[in-house]
Amino acid sequence: MTAKLRNTSGASIIIALVFFLICAIIGSVVLTAASVQAKAAQTHTTAQRQEYAVSSAASVWADQLGKASVTWTYASNDQTKTPSASVTGSDFAKALWDKYASDAWSVYKSRTGDPLVIGRDDPFTFKSGDVSGFQTMYGVVSIDSDFNVSVELSTDSHMAPDTEYNLTVFLQCIPTYDFQGALKKIEWDAPVITKTEALAKDGGK
Repeated sequence: MTAKLRNTSGASIIIALVFFLICAIIGSVVLTAASVQAKAAQTHTTAQRQEYAVSSAASVWADQLGKASVTWTYASNDQTKTPSASVTGSDFAKALWDKYASDAWSVYKSRTGDPLVIGRDDPFTFKSGDVSGFQTMYGVVSIDSDFNVSVELSTDSHMAPDTEYNLTVFLQCIPTYDFQGALKKIEWDAPVITKTEALAKDGGK
């Protein structure tokens, strides 16, 4: 029985082409995976940086406001009029209470439940630790009728509620009264920092 002759001169070329095609596919997959990984790492670094900036800002705001105290002095012991406020604490706390103490007192006396909102249209700006490269933080301060203080912090100048890493600093007021029941002094308990679920949408000063 005579064996059939077969021409295999082109087989090596086909095998080589298939091999290079497989290598090209593998290389493409590896490059795509590396690109995705690099982008994910960059995004993670940016997110960590933002989170650290907001957390640092929250800690500083808490320290600035939490160590303050306000002593009320009634003119001629007349408790029907707004007393003058004497503030101790950081420069920021002094500036805040010197400017808004009378407005906060009006909220306290009205007991309407509507807080004094400071900076809603023009948020305070703050650069965490003044560290070069950290983005500017924005803050809105709210003082309720019990003198509890809330500070909303965001990396967004419009204080958008869906911005990542929005935080709220809450300070519970500790009041001191005299024997006649008149409010004489307000201080604040240790601050509580939480992730902001939703920012207030009502206007403020």
